[in-house]
This record gives sequence, C-alpha cells and structure tokens, in this order.
Amino acid sequence: MQASTSKAAAQLDADMQAWQQFVGLLQAEQAALIANDGDRIAGLAEERSHLAQRLTAVARNAPVALI
Repeated sequence: MQASTSKAAAQLDADMQAWQQFVGLLQAEQAALIANDGDRIAGLAEERSHLAQRLTAVARNAPVALI
C-alpha cells in the first residue's frame, strides 16, 4: 500500500510541477507581450504548445475522482 501511495504522491508532485511550469511560462509570455518582444513571444509559443500537450495528457490520466 505504501509503495502505491508513494507512486501516487510522486505523480501528483510531477503534475504540480508541470502546472507551475505552465503558469511561469504564461507569466513570461505576458511580460514579453507587454514589452512587445515578438522574438521572445514566438519562442514561448512553441514551449507553451508543448506544455499544453503534456498537461492534456495529465488531465486524461487523472483519476475521475480528482477531476
């Protein structure tokens, strides 16, 4: 039982880190938009797309009780 609890806790931690990365990325994107930094925005858009796909997988794999 403890091994499965540890695995679940580790997965939740990884999922939380992914969401924190996404929020940080959105904040960086906001700052680039405010600064009118088109080059930075373009780079962030690609990273945002990648993270969004990762978070979609996280949501699909979440237990129904947690949604």
